[in-house]
Amino acid sequence: MTRRKAILLWGAGSQARLVEAMLRDMDELSEDSIVFDPLGSSDLITNLQIIRDVEALAERLPTLEGFVVCIGNQHGLARVRVGEFLSGRGLVPISVLSQQAMLDSTLHIGRGCVVMPGVIVQKFCTIGDYAILNTGACIDHECHLGDGVHVMGQVALAGRVSIGNCATIGTNATILPDLSVGAGAYVGAGSVVIQDVAEASVVVGNPARWLRQTSQQFEAFTLTALATAIARRA
Repeated sequence: MTRRKAILLWGAGSQARLVEAMLRDMDELSEDSIVFDPLGSSDLITNLQIIRDVEALAERLPTLEGFVVCIGNQHGLARVRVGEFLSGRGLVPISVLSQQAMLDSTLHIGRGCVVMPGVIVQKFCTIGDYAILNTGACIDHECHLGDGVHVMGQVALAGRVSIGNCATIGTNATILPDLSVGAGAYVGAGSVVIQDVAEASVVVGNPARWLRQTSQQFEAFTLTALATAIARRA
């Protein structure tokens, strides 16, 4: 039987709700687990304790074993930075893999990933740390997904596609074989990608066309405050 763990869920939106339910399905979540709400405004319904203050979180960190970064949408950079911070403080990144996903045995998957029901990943794929594969996504053979990638629901990646770090692939998008999507890029919902997508580009449509440049911002204030609170307790 799997031993239940005291786990930190960082984030208190719908992603946390889903992750908590999946961890309970996996019978891995102890009642000593907590939810940290960095925005301080969540109405998440949960039996777990919700913490909104970095001082209280710093006090609880030594009692925790692992964590899941519950930050969805196009915030891949935030998932990676928060994950690096927490793992650097000795917590173990937990991967949450739905029992209803079909993941080939040759898949190499990184730390702290979330894979939703109905996902299919074919042979010889690699997925980096803190990636999200959402419901019904289909990833064909020999694809490479970087750290912090978010593949949204019903996406189809054909064979040998490469997705750069912290890129986001919108719902129901299709990417044809042997193409690459650059780091930090955003492929709009329903787009059909027939040529490489440059780094930090937003593309939309069928066929997908460049719309604008984008940039990922990460505000480190909460991590800085937490690091200070931890140092005071050392």
